[in-house]
Amino acid sequence: MQWAGIRRAFSWRTGLLMCSIPALASAAFMVWFRWELPPLEGYYLTVYWESSKSTERYSNPVAL
Repeated sequence: MQWAGIRRAFSWRTGLLMCSIPALASAAFMVWFRWELPPLEGYYLTVYWESSKSTERYSNPVAL
């Protein structure tokens, strides 16, 4: 297919629509992620850090 045929089949508006749908989905995900990350960091990150440190202490035979 030639480029002129593609331009007639897909106008700039169609291309804009095809690009804007994934862009809007990505933007919505990033907004949600930024909104939910602080509560997750406040609880899960500290719990994960403490559990990994205690596991490291008990799994290392040299440290005992």
